[in-house]
Amino acid sequence: MPGLDPERLQRETAALAAQVDRPQQLLAGLMELLAFYADRTRRPAASVRAADTLPAFGAPRPVVRQLSQALVAALKSHTFDERAAVVDCLWAAEFLEPRLLAIDLLADAPWAQAAAVCERLAAATQTRTLHRALAERGLAGWRAETYPSMLESVRRWLTADDLGLQRLALGLLQQQVAEVDQRALPSLFGVLTGVAAQLGGESSRAVRQVLRVLAERNQAETARFLLDELRRNNRRPAYQALVHDLLPVFVDPFRQELALALSVT
Repeated sequence: MPGLDPERLQRETAALAAQVDRPQQLLAGLMELLAFYADRTRRPAASVRAADTLPAFGAPRPVVRQLSQALVAALKSHTFDERAAVVDCLWAAEFLEPRLLAIDLLADAPWAQAAAVCERLAAATQTRTLHRALAERGLAGWRAETYPSMLESVRRWLTADDLGLQRLALGLLQQQVAEVDQRALPSLFGVLTGVAAQLGGESSRAVRQVLRVLAERNQAETARFLLDELRRNNRRPAYQALVHDLLPVFVDPFRQELALALSVT
């Protein structure tokens, strides 16, 4: 991997960004540039499953960041359809860096359009890193006025029989529980109603983490949500296990109330 020359890198990324109206040429130039800056000593970690990773050039972060900034700026005045054509072209490369750059191009797009593309891309990959990036970067453009639409999408993705869409939903939820105003927390409980204990594997663990953060922010509302879920599903062991796992997060009287509800279900 050659040393970085900031002036050269700026010229290279500017020349590449000038190709946004010709996506195939853009992709060819991008792959060539990434190969030039590739870390050829990089190997995927042996513990990572093949289905959950992608080939990567290992280009330095400053290179990828400069590319992202140049492409985003070049597409600023383009229509969403033109931007989406570049996204699809970069995504087709099946390498990590081009796909991450494709995701960055969605960050400031209108919510409904970005969400539709992110949904399609999330269902088309098994790579956890891309699912996280889609939630954190691809869907970063939601605003207060799109909050109800965002929650509708999260609910639909959460209940889908697709791990990629569940990861997308849970990635957004994990951001929301830490950031939204206290007054908006009840709407997050509405998204989880009836599904919080139905998810398995990593989705179940992620839901529990969301509920832990919700409990830290508002013990009363979270305890009420769990009590309601227990009452509606009092014959389902999964809900009892969910509440039992979350008991240590609560203080009295909420912990006592939840423990009592468990003892009579």
